[in-house]
This record gives sequence, C-alpha cells and structure tokens, in this order.
Amino acid sequence: MRQVAYDWLKKQIITLDFPMGSCLVENTLCRDLGMGRTPIREALQQLAAEGLVTILPRKGIFVSNINFTDFENLIEVRIMLETHVVRRLARNRMLVGGVDPDRLEQIRALFDNVAELVEAGDIDALLVIERKFHQGLVALLNNPLLDDLAEHIFDLVTRTWYLSFKNRTKQDLAETLQENLDVFEKVCQGDAQAAEDAIVEHVMNFRSKVFHQPNVHYYHHP
Repeated sequence: MRQVAYDWLKKQIITLDFPMGSCLVENTLCRDLGMGRTPIREALQQLAAEGLVTILPRKGIFVSNINFTDFENLIEVRIMLETHVVRRLARNRMLVGGVDPDRLEQIRALFDNVAELVEAGDIDALLVIERKFHQGLVALLNNPLLDDLAEHIFDLVTRTWYLSFKNRTKQDLAETLQENLDVFEKVCQGDAQAAEDAIVEHVMNFRSKVFHQPNVHYYHHP
C-alpha cells in the first residue's frame, strides 16, 4: 500500500498536478487513494527525504518549490552526469562489443513520431520521450548506481520540463527534440568531444528557456 501511495503522489508532484507550494491534506489523500493514514504518511516521509515535499510540524505538508540555488545545482549535476555518460558511450561505441546496437536503435526509435506529436501539441508524450531518451543513455552504461542517480535527478527535472514545455512554441519544441538527436548522432559516430559539447548545449538551452518562461518564478535562499 505504501508503494502505491508513493508512486501516485510522486506522479502528481512531478507532473505538476500538485503544483509547487500546494498543501497536501492527509484526509483528502486518504479519500482519493482509498487507504488509511499509515501508508500515506510513510509515502510522504519518503518524498520528504527525496526533497519533493516539505513537512512543517503544526503547519502542514507542502509540495516543495524549486528555488534558484536548487535549480542551478540541478543543472550542474545534470551536466556532470550527462557529459560523463555520452563521453563513455561515444568511446565504447568505437570498441568491439561496445554499446549494444539493438539498444541504441530502441533509443533512436523514440523519435520516430516526434513531428506528429509536436504538431498535435502532445506535451505529455513529448516529455515521456525526453525523459526516456536521457535515462536511456544512462542505462546503456549498465551501472545501477548511475541509474538510481539519474532516476532521482530526472524526477526533479521533470517538474521544470512540464513548466517550460507547456509554454513553448511548436518550433521550439521541435528544436529541443532535435538537440537530443544531435547528441545521439555524435554518440553513434564515436565523437566523444562533440557529444559532450552537444549535451552541454542542450542542457544550457533548457536552463535558458526555463528562466524565460513567464510563469516560472525562482527565488534565492534568504
């Protein structure tokens, strides 16, 4: 029951169905999920440990905001992780028995219907592709610790993806997805430096777009 509650709450938070700063009421959650307080509280404690909710004694439980410092830290960690990943993949690509070509093809196939999804404005589907692409590259290294790290990082990133994607033009969305393909092509070519440069450009473009969204307000720690 705790896992069911955790998975449901986490999804509501990272997709912004529960907006940042909103108060989570235990009685309401129990009613919505049809379960008692214990699994709900255990799930909320786990989410608090992951930084997705903030529990304030005698005040309530709130969906955590992302402040300026948190966001900049997230960008820094993404660059550290993803440059390492694409560098390793590009180098492994040049080795006999390196990156599994079938798994590479599965990642490339994520983009088969991107043009149609962009035209339809299907943000949810595009964000699924965005996340599967980035986590899929990490998974190719077959390192469970990196997989766990990436899972946590992209849980946090997904909230800002939702904030920014919903206000972008179709051209902007198409350009973002094309940046992913550019990274992928550099990896497949075995060009480690070009792959690193491409992923850094992609992440920094994301940073810039987030800060230029009219409904995104980050604050500094006092």
